[in-house]
Formats: sequence, structure tokens, C-alpha cells
Amino acid sequence: MEFVKREYEMFHKKNISRTSIDESFIGIKHETTNEKPTKTIELHGYWIPKTQCEICQYENISDFQKNDSLLFIVHPSSEEHFKYITQHFKYITQHYEKINIIGYPTSSQRTVLIYLNNVPYFVKLSMNVVIDGVNRMLHQNEINVSIQSSEYLKGVDIPIQIMYEPFSIIPKNNNHGMIVRKIPQNMCDYYSMFCFLGKKGITLITKLTHQFEFHSEVDFVLNFILKPLAHDYIDCLFNHGVSLQMHPQNLLMCLNHTDKFMYRDLGGCNIRNVQSKYSDNHIKDDENVIECHIIGNLCFELTRTFVHHYQSNSNDKITNWKNEMIKNNKIKSFMFDNHIFSNDEFQRYGFFELCFLEFMIDELKPFMKTIQTKSNNLIDESYFKMVKECIHGFPSFNSFGNFVSTLYQYFTL
Repeated sequence: MEFVKREYEMFHKKNISRTSIDESFIGIKHETTNEKPTKTIELHGYWIPKTQCEICQYENISDFQKNDSLLFIVHPSSEEHFKYITQHFKYITQHYEKINIIGYPTSSQRTVLIYLNNVPYFVKLSMNVVIDGVNRMLHQNEINVSIQSSEYLKGVDIPIQIMYEPFSIIPKNNNHGMIVRKIPQNMCDYYSMFCFLGKKGITLITKLTHQFEFHSEVDFVLNFILKPLAHDYIDCLFNHGVSLQMHPQNLLMCLNHTDKFMYRDLGGCNIRNVQSKYSDNHIKDDENVIECHIIGNLCFELTRTFVHHYQSNSNDKITNWKNEMIKNNKIKSFMFDNHIFSNDEFQRYGFFELCFLEFMIDELKPFMKTIQTKSNNLIDESYFKMVKECIHGFPSFNSFGNFVSTLYQYFTL
């Protein structure tokens, strides 16, 4: 069985924004040939008595349990934080010898691939490092939300496949721990959305454009990625009350036509039927999920990728759009090394952002009759027209996110 490791090799670089990463590697592990990714990280594991742990779970995972002990894995950056463990408990042993655990980094700096008894797992570890202004220790609040959300989603038929998180360990007298993710058997069919950004991203998009016989790279992104994503997000939110932080790190895409998207990191989801205190370090509301994670971190980065790396002599849509941006002195908004936010030079929504918003509006139309009734006709087709005019002009930062959030609030009255 094959398991995918299509991730970015920026794991060891500090203070790098997720969206600035421009290099990726692909390493696929074949169980029959023992091929594994070449990038590794040394981890320490400790067998801790169950009486000294708090467990949040809805499923037992036997590889992390032995007799009356549980296997707790510590990221190198957190050795000092968990130092007290070494004073009371032993390293994981095999044949009575002290050994380390080899981990394989992913695009998430605190999530690594490990093998226990030849079975692969993703483990999300507490990482005592500040990234993008946030300390990456895995707090008990986030762990509780992740496990509860995972259990709830197992019983909900949403269009996006979920990488479930059934098991977690928190040492007693501590507010931080680790989460275990089970790897789906079809993982080898998925690509992290990071893989579609930057120079190598264009190379991959061109390859897949030819493979799936799309007219152009732009056509591939619009119809293979963004249109299905708009459908799935609106379906999840309006039909199931589920909002997922679909930025390029958490969102994976399948290269066959079944279960197109997979979502990981259930600490980053907002489920109306799961009433848990959410970590203060995470964005929860739908407005910012849409604007920051999907439009900002995915669509905006796709636009910048095409502006920076895409070369086409054809008279396609993005070439025409790019020429128009150059003519109006707004192309700097989409260059990798320039972030200009003045009204004179910054274009809020670029090419793929606008296309995605149009797809979202189309997906919202089936809910309009209910929304119009519940809003006492405050929101109707003319409201949609006004929103379209706004997003093509100079909207405020959260214009479209606020629009969808408002519609959802009326829809759920």
C-alpha cells in the first residue's frame, strides 16, 4: 500500500510564512519496496503510565499503548518544556535499548509522519516555537475540539473527505499534548495544495493540464480546483453547519475524480453542533475563514503564482487580466516580493479570487429563496448584483466573507 508524502521541505526553516514557501518535494513510501522520504527529524518517545496521562479519544490505537503505558512523542523544540518527563519515565525501548523515533516532516511544522510496527501515522506534536506570531504548543482546548470534531464528522456525510483524529495524549500536570491522525488508504492519490503554488506549482499544473486534457492551465485551475471547492465549501456550511479552514496546508486535492478534496487539522474547523471552547490562537468565524484562508492564502497565492511564473502567448483570460492590471498600475499587488495595500495601487481581489467568488455566488443561489424569506426580502437578487459590483471595484478587506456570513446567519434563523 502506498502513502503520500507530497509536502514542502521548509520544515527546518524558522520564521517563514506558510504562504511564502516556494519549494516542494514529493516522496512516496511504498511498503513493498521500503521507499521513504529523505528528509527526517529525530524525535524522542516516552512510555508514560496511563495513570499519569489524560486521554481524549473515541478510538483506541494499539500501537500507542503497551500494557499500562502510553507512548508520548516530544518534538525537539519542546524537550525543555517536557523535561520533567525524562526525570520520571524511560525512553521508548526496543530489545532493551534506548532508541529514537524517526519522523518525516510535512508542510505543517508540528505534524510529522512516523512508523510504529510498520504502520504509518501522522502525529501532531506540541512545538515550543512562535510562527507567524503564534506559539505552536498544542493546547488542551485545541486537542479537545479536534477529537470532538473528528468524532462528530464521522457521522456526517459531507462532500470533503476528513483525515480523522481519534486519539490524543496529554501528560498530567500539563496543558499541552499530542494528537494522532490515522492515514487513509487512498492517501497516495492526494496532493497538498501547497504543491500547486510557486514555480514548481506551475510545472505540476501544466503536467496535469495535459494529463486531464484541459484547454489550458487556467482552465485546469478554474474547473478542476476552484469550482469544485466553491461547491464543497457552500455545501458543508449551508447543509451541514461545518466551516473548515481550507488554506493550502490543511487542504489536499485528489488527482482522480472521487473524493476530490481531503481536509486535515480538525483544530481548524468550526462546527455548529460541537460546542467546545475554541483555542484563542485560531480564527473561527466564517468571514475570516473565507477571506483569509481560502481567498487570501489559496486563491490570492494562485494568482501570484500565475503572475510570477506563468508564461503564455495565447489570448487566454488571465493574460488579458494581467495586461489590464499592468495598464492600471495594479499588477504590483500580485508580485511575490511586493505587498502594497494602498487604495491607489492595491487590487483587493485578483483573477482567481474573482473567479472563485463568482463560483461561490452560483453555489449560493439555490439557498436564496429561503434567505429572501427569512430576511423579509432584505436580501434578494439585487443584493447579489450589488455584491458583484463591489468585488470588482475597491471592496473593504472582508467584503465577500461578510456577505456569505450574513447570508448564513439569515439562512439559519
